Amino acid sequence: MKSKQIVIIGGGIVGLATAHELLRRKPGTAVTVLEKEPRDRVHFSEPLGVLVRRLG
Repeated sequence: MKSKQIVIIGGGIVGLATAHELLRRKPGTAVTVLEKEPRDRVHFSEPLGVLVRRLG
């Protein structure tokens, strides 16, 4: 069996949801999420950011 290695650029909601779904569908796949921010909850994807600013 070949091992699969996937790199996801961006640790926002879309990147993390994609990583989660890939691991759910293909357990054992090597998934790496790269994020430029030094900590979580610093940056939002544009659609989410708009929603957060409107509701916040």
